[in-house]
Amino acid sequence: MFLALTLWVASALPVAEVPRPGGPITDPAAQVLVTENAVTIDPGGGQKPFTALNGMLLLRNDLVVVGPGAWVALVILGNEHVVRLDDDLALRVSDLALLNAPKQTRSPVQQLDTLLTRQERQRTERLIGWHASQTAANTQPVKAAPREEASKAKVKLQAAESQKRNDDDLIERDAPQKEVAPAPSPPPPGMGPATGGGSNARPSPKPASPMPPSVDAELSACVESAVSAWGAEVKAKLGKSVLVSAKLRDGEVVVRLPLGLPAPACAAAYFKQRGLSASWTNVAVPLK
Repeated sequence: MFLALTLWVASALPVAEVPRPGGPITDPAAQVLVTENAVTIDPGGGQKPFTALNGMLLLRNDLVVVGPGAWVALVILGNEHVVRLDDDLALRVSDLALLNAPKQTRSPVQQLDTLLTRQERQRTERLIGWHASQTAANTQPVKAAPREEASKAKVKLQAAESQKRNDDDLIERDAPQKEVAPAPSPPPPGMGPATGGGSNARPSPKPASPMPPSVDAELSACVESAVSAWGAEVKAKLGKSVLVSAKLRDGEVVVRLPLGLPAPACAAAYFKQRGLSASWTNVAVPLK
């Protein structure tokens, strides 16, 4: 377990709040735990969308819009479940399948560790110190402070920005060179074509392809077992089928289930055996 993130998160649950535009809110449903790249919150009601920041509180009606190549981990405040939403996805907080699930027994840090690739863990660990500094800088009452205090706050903010640039340089230098992926082989019978979307995503150019029973037995059994374990309420939200999406990221298989449900390990193993590209492959799996 990476120590830096443990110290930051374990110091307070939920994590330290970062103000959102529009002022304080009441009755929040979730909180941004960690985000990477372009993630936007659309509060609706004529209010302007704003960028998601670590520590921001979210309302049930907030629409989380995850841009290409981005991801965000949210912690549900009522039960401490951590959910991950990936790129090209737009999902309302009230639609999270685990919003009313029983309280999670594992800590948010333990859950997050299972949701990240190795390189994402490294990037999160490196940047978490800067995020904490940024949070402190953003909450400084600079306008109300005397000139000397405002000058100190400005120096701190400049130091935080400098540290971020240093962290970015370290990440870029230390990141392994990307290998050129071989041309993807034709998918086996029933496997959906690589597309740019996923469950609850913005419209994809090609729909998912349902698999014939002789091919989808392994994946169906895997998904059915995982969904059943979450209970009847979650299964009812999913309906008669589940759109399972998978892609290769940082050399590891990332699998996405609808409504923010965590993907079972057997699903990742299924797709790993069949080869993937960096584009989402969507497979419709019927539920019993």
